[in-house]
Amino acid sequence: MTQTKAQLIDGKSAEIEFSGGSASAPAISFTGDTNTGVYSPGADQLAISTNGTGRLFVDANGRVGVGTASPTSALHIDVASGEPLRFRSRISGSNYFAHVNHAGGDLAYVGAGGGAALNSGTTSDYAIRANQGALLFATNGNFERMRLDSSGRLGLGTSSPTSILHCNYATATDTYIRTTNSAGTNGFDFGVSSGGEAWVFNRNNTNMYLGTNSAQRVTITAGGNVGIGTTDFAPASSYYDDLVVKNATAGTGCGLTLISNATNGFSAVDFADTDAAGRGRLTYSHADDSLRVDVAGNEAFRVDSSRRLLVGTSTAFGAAASELLQVANANGGKISLLRNDTSIASGNEVGVITWYSADGNTQPVASIACFADGDHATDDKPGRLVFSTTADGASSPTERMKIDKNGTIAAVSTSTCVDAGTTLPAAPTYYIYRGRHSATAGSPGTGTICFTVLSNGNVQNTNNSYGAISDIKLKENIVDANSQWDDLKALQVRNYNFKEGQTHTQIGLIAQEAELVSPGLVSESPDLDEDGNDLGTVTKSVNYSVLYMKAVKALQEAMERIEVLEAKVNALEGN
Repeated sequence: MTQTKAQLIDGKSAEIEFSGGSASAPAISFTGDTNTGVYSPGADQLAISTNGTGRLFVDANGRVGVGTASPTSALHIDVASGEPLRFRSRISGSNYFAHVNHAGGDLAYVGAGGGAALNSGTTSDYAIRANQGALLFATNGNFERMRLDSSGRLGLGTSSPTSILHCNYATATDTYIRTTNSAGTNGFDFGVSSGGEAWVFNRNNTNMYLGTNSAQRVTITAGGNVGIGTTDFAPASSYYDDLVVKNATAGTGCGLTLISNATNGFSAVDFADTDAAGRGRLTYSHADDSLRVDVAGNEAFRVDSSRRLLVGTSTAFGAAASELLQVANANGGKISLLRNDTSIASGNEVGVITWYSADGNTQPVASIACFADGDHATDDKPGRLVFSTTADGASSPTERMKIDKNGTIAAVSTSTCVDAGTTLPAAPTYYIYRGRHSATAGSPGTGTICFTVLSNGNVQNTNNSYGAISDIKLKENIVDANSQWDDLKALQVRNYNFKEGQTHTQIGLIAQEAELVSPGLVSESPDLDEDGNDLGTVTKSVNYSVLYMKAVKALQEAMERIEVLEAKVNALEGN
């Protein structure tokens, strides 16, 4: 029996002793209710029972147990399975401001409102509950807004999170996650689109990815390089690919659009260094629909509204819009073609200008090509130009003319090889051709004139010497020529003048008359228009060089006859 001292009203003390008691028979009980009261289940312990069952326990360490005689923490609550555990507070009436409740399959929940359990089907405004290893959160009568599962995955709008943070909303306009600044405006959103899942980033190792419609759209590498529309290509910083744009759909292109927020405005891309701004710029001006490229702060070239490429000038010269390339320079416009090869051998192509038609044929129509005319070395660059054209009915060009390293011009033609003309009238003072000797290399027009062809048809040379190749080694079937006596007697020598170009009287033969006597003296050529088309007529010519040889033969015959006559005269005179 335990003894307890009590202070009496008159200042005297007294001791009251109680037995330890038990839950069914507590030491301190109430009249008519002997199984409810206070008892001591052991040394240094205190307990309270109701209806013969221990309910509240305080152990020797001051730990309080509710429903358990062996508390393991400062407050240890243990209830039988299926029994509710609730902590409630309310301001007035029957509505609870907050309560903790254990009911049904829930381990515990915290809620506000009418106080009904979350899994009872009754509305509860706000609640938190633990359920089978998960922590659930509810608002405004919706039984589950957020879940933290047993694996530590947080689900918003889903009871089955599949990632560390899994957000799911019923409408396409809902936002997964939104950040705001101090002013309350949006910083950035993680959300969904009507076409499917859209995500702002998915961090993988050291790269960052942005996607829409369940597809990856943007890649940001650890080095700060950005790739747009690519999942299989990482921007390579070694090639300065700070921004790479690629269309993931095969067979389609990609683009970057700059829009000016002004009427007739311009859009530009600037290139600069940290120590120098505005080093380069690409600008499109809507005012004149031109695309301009600036280098080192100055315009280098532009493409105007007629799609002409203007280099060294901002204004096109001439009215021909078909001149798609114009090059201007204070010292004259220049275009260079270079072979990117440090070892050039004879016959290597150095550069070429080629013309094509748009009929699908891959062969050019014509070309001017430069070839090495010998092996190249330092300060030794022999070269030749080759001109090629395509004949009528042919599918590829054929070399027609070349100018070799020595300046020699060689031409091959299937018709007229050289057709030179002048707008000047026929006169002995206008030249169609002039040949010179002792000229200075690299200075055309120098040297002494030795041969000319005048516009009136005269041919002159300095020594009046005209020859033909006549070496016996080049000839065969050599026999004496027949008599030319009768041919020369039959030829009619006429005076005449030409209808056009010349008015002076000339002496010579008429081709149609001459060919009746000696057809070999006459040759003919077809008449062609300016485009080389056959007009169906011919123009006849007399080969005076052949006539001269016929005359020589006839003169030899005359000399023989004269010599015979002289012999006869001498004989008669001697008799």
